[in-house]
Amino acid sequence: MSTMKAEQDRKREEKEKPMAAYEPIVSSILNIIISVSIVLYNKRIFQVLHFPAPVTLSAIHSLFGYSLLSVFNVFGAFEAKSIDRPTIIKQAGIWGLSVSFDLLSLKYNSVGF
Repeated sequence: MSTMKAEQDRKREEKEKPMAAYEPIVSSILNIIISVSIVLYNKRIFQVLHFPAPVTLSAIHSLFGYSLLSVFNVFGAFEAKSIDRPTIIKQAGIWGLSVSFDLLSLKYNSVGF
């Protein structure tokens, strides 16, 4: 019985290998598209709608991202990993700095689109 399961697993892995090679490329392209889209929407929100609170907008983006990832997790799109607390704190700090600099960039630099 376990030999048959092992054979099925091997066949499934062979089918998935060609797709796995393209995964980083596709992920990178999607990341760029989504990042540019967020910048363009932010520019529109700040300039056209005169939204007064960039930190609130970042919080909305974060909440939406967390919610969407939670939905993907429930449907099995990926497997959530356990991460130790110091790593989470370090990543949260880096993310916070990144968001802060992004907001400063939006405040002081024009987006040329």
